Amino acid sequence: MTRSLFLALCLEAPLLVSCLLVKDVIPVDLGPGKARQKETIEALFTGRDVRRPPASWPPSKGGVSEAVSAAWWGFDPADATSILQRALDSGAATVLVPRMDSPWQCDDIHVRSNTVLIMQEGAVLLAKKGGFRKRTQSLLNIVDVDDVTVSGYGAVIRMRQSDYLRPPYEKAEWRHTIRICGGNKITLAGLTTELSGGDGVYLGRGGTRITNTGIVLKDLILRDHYRQSISVITARGLTIENAEMSGTSGTPPGAGIDFEPNLADEPVVDCVLTRCLIHNNSGAGFQCYFANHNAASEPFDVTLDGCLVYGNLAGALAFGYRNGARGKIVFRNTRVFGFFSVPRIPGQVEFIEE
Repeated sequence: MTRSLFLALCLEAPLLVSCLLVKDVIPVDLGPGKARQKETIEALFTGRDVRRPPASWPPSKGGVSEAVSAAWWGFDPADATSILQRALDSGAATVLVPRMDSPWQCDDIHVRSNTVLIMQEGAVLLAKKGGFRKRTQSLLNIVDVDDVTVSGYGAVIRMRQSDYLRPPYEKAEWRHTIRICGGNKITLAGLTTELSGGDGVYLGRGGTRITNTGIVLKDLILRDHYRQSISVITARGLTIENAEMSGTSGTPPGAGIDFEPNLADEPVVDCVLTRCLIHNNSGAGFQCYFANHNAASEPFDVTLDGCLVYGNLAGALAFGYRNGARGKIVFRNTRVFGFFSVPRIPGQVEFIEE
């Protein structure tokens, strides 16, 4: 059974599906994206070996081409941090992380503005063994930058969750796989993220910017994370499309996705999940907590469209309105199985089912 057929069945015959006790994940369809990404890589690197540097390498100052392979700076299977970071800091518009015989084992990596980072199918970005001792250290960081795309159809970004649960590591829930803070026009596509010590994707406040704007998370598989598959602290204009969020377990809330601003001035506006599968998480599949918003906060706006939520400790929870948070939550063509508590509060909070 294809994923599209399964989702259609869930929407048309939810009672039947609820009795099936779904055990097998219907995978996100990465096929079309894989084909497009392969064509892009072939067009950018025709006639060039992406695993070895060209004969005329390194280039003269200011001579870096528009598209480069990180492997042209070398490769160290024990610690490739400086190699990948140099490639990202080179000024090239596109940086390729090629598939190597072993993972790109790295400490925290930072992406600059106006960068396309492509991970070739089969490439693995792996948290460095013994790294990430700081409680808030994340693997891929996109902070206070504009116009970044990270594409990784068939690629994996993986951390070492089990290591972070014992000494010498200090217990924490903020070792994220991907951290986006104060980002503008950021796209993640086709990636699989696994086994973080926090969230698969974290969307938070930046150092110079309050919120994230124009964020697209597409064709993602986010599984087996410690706190959440996705945490949305703040975003204005967030699209999550064709994503799978599963297997969160380790520390509360343990949700598939959690919208939870930390401060009253952090907006959660125009956030839309489309055709997403959220299942088998230790907490709620979908959760919103707005206790840190008040009556002066911008009204929140979250929509689920064509999504399926099942097999979680709770289906959907929305709470924390005691300080006057206002806004609306919309479920359109969406099926949620399990405990459901998304209240309507007249004059304050709308819950719309379509």
